[in-house]
Amino acid sequence: MKTEDMVMHHEFPVGSVVYWVSPGVIAYRGIGYGPREAITSGIVIEEYPTCLAAKNLVPRDRRLINGIPIADLETPTRWHKLPKNWTYYTELFTQSDSPLLPDETVAPSSPDEILRCYEKGYLVDALDYDWCTIDAEIEKDKGWRLVRKYNDWFPPPVSAYSTIPMHLAFKTFQEAMDYARKEEAEILRQRNLTDLDWSIEQIQNTVDHWAGVYHISAETKQKVLDFIMGLDNLVDVETRVFNGHIEWRYFGKKRWLTIDHEGVL
Repeated sequence: MKTEDMVMHHEFPVGSVVYWVSPGVIAYRGIGYGPREAITSGIVIEEYPTCLAAKNLVPRDRRLINGIPIADLETPTRWHKLPKNWTYYTELFTQSDSPLLPDETVAPSSPDEILRCYEKGYLVDALDYDWCTIDAEIEKDKGWRLVRKYNDWFPPPVSAYSTIPMHLAFKTFQEAMDYARKEEAEILRQRNLTDLDWSIEQIQNTVDHWAGVYHISAETKQKVLDFIMGLDNLVDVETRVFNGHIEWRYFGKKRWLTIDHEGVL
């Protein structure tokens, strides 16, 4: 890529803060999520024609194990004798958090504040965060010791990097919030549709997409739509675009039926 092309396209410079929206999160509003929770921020590391790459940030690790910062805790520790009257409910170590520093509070709506906290180490790269848990390992012939444990079955709660489609990337928190609210409003609108109205809307969306991609005339598009709308049990009709044609079937059936859009005229 030429240098001048890179400069012209640098809408999100490397090192700047980007906000993005995860529309799927809004769908879980019923369990406490909403527009604000659907917004994430990170730092741009690369810009491509259709997407951004950003590194995810998390608050610094403030965990203390027996008063020792977790980063300074060498594990595994040496073996210890189990305390007298020990049971499986006995706490063998304490975990707490160090207090926040006076200027450590992050205002997520401010890119400048995010960068300030990142530069001071209050926010760190998710890649560098130690996602371990500290646990007491017990062996009958050795006693107990502290070890770091990692969950091999599940990824870390926050991935190191994110790939963000351009249409979901925003320079300001408010722009991201406005988009998230529109997404929420659309989900709520669809929630209030009847099953039949929702099915008709899905069919219309498929036909609209097909007509736009394949430059189908308005007359042909309407003929195909009329054909589908004339089917029985419309609430159970599924449609898709395949090899330049509209196909349909009833829900639960395996065979897709191709609509000859020239033959329906």
